[in-house]
Parts: sequence; structure tokens; C-alpha cells
Amino acid sequence: MSRLTSSPQGRQPLRQSQPEAVVPRPFDPADELAVRKAALQYMSRRDYCSYELGAKLKKRGFYADTVSTVIASLEDEGILNAHRYIESFMSYQADRGNGPVRISSRLRALGFSTEVIERSLETGRDWVVDARQACRRKFGPVLSRIHAERIRQARFLQYRGFTSAQISQALDVNADN
Repeated sequence: MSRLTSSPQGRQPLRQSQPEAVVPRPFDPADELAVRKAALQYMSRRDYCSYELGAKLKKRGFYADTVSTVIASLEDEGILNAHRYIESFMSYQADRGNGPVRISSRLRALGFSTEVIERSLETGRDWVVDARQACRRKFGPVLSRIHAERIRQARFLQYRGFTSAQISQALDVNADN
């Protein structure tokens, strides 16, 4: 608790020194219980894949072999679920306007196998509708008939990760919306 006192001249109040901050106790980097507790704290905020969670725990100072043991036990218990993470990640990225190519690239960077990614991408989401929505958000509700503008829109959708077949269907002016 700090009190205000006046200086000898009485002009400016002075603050007494604040108490020292509480220093956290050091932890044992090989303690599985501490690793598990830290992992559950991270996972209480959002879903993680095993690669992300492992990187966070290692960055925090835990030993790699202890982290991998705890992650394996969390996967066995169903607390850490790759399928659930992929579904959540895919939904979030698709809602932001990203296509299947870009999403699969990001999932591969997180360490997921190509087979698991391909199975998840075939869940029945209509990527052409998503490409149309992304195009409308960026360029407005009416598709352009001007060639240069359509090329610009196609490049935008390609950057967002849609395939050429999806782009051509999304930019088809005669298609029913």
C-alpha cells in the first residue's frame, strides 16, 4: 500500500516505494504434472494441435521428452483431438474467405498428413459458394464482364487458395446464384 507524502518544500507529492513483485517459484522442467497443468491452461483458451502445443510448452522451458509424453497422454484421453482441431481450423479459415489449397497448405505446415487433410476437405463444403462470397466481399455484388477486371478477381481468388475450377465456376456470369 503506498501513501503520498509531501517533499520538504511541500510542492510535489512523493510516492513511497512499491513492494517488490512476487517472483514465481521455479518449476521442474521434467515434471509431467507441471507440463500437463500448463498444457491444460493453454487448451482452456482455445484448441491446439499437438505441434502448436508442443512448441508452446518447449518455449516455456519444459523438456521435449516430457512434453511429448504429456501430449501423447492427452491424445489418448481425447483431450487433444486432431480431427476436432482440423474441423475448427477449416471452418474458421473458410469463413475468413480462404480456399482449400491455402487451408491444406497451412495444415501441412502444422504437421498434419496429406491423407487426413484431404479427408477433412471432402466434408461437403461448397467451395464454389465460398469463392463467390469472397469475391463479392472484395469486389461488390455484381460480377464484372470486363476481361481485365475478371482477371484481377481470378488472381485474388487464386491468392486466397481456390482451385482454377472453383474460380472459373465462381466467376461464371451465367451461373445461378
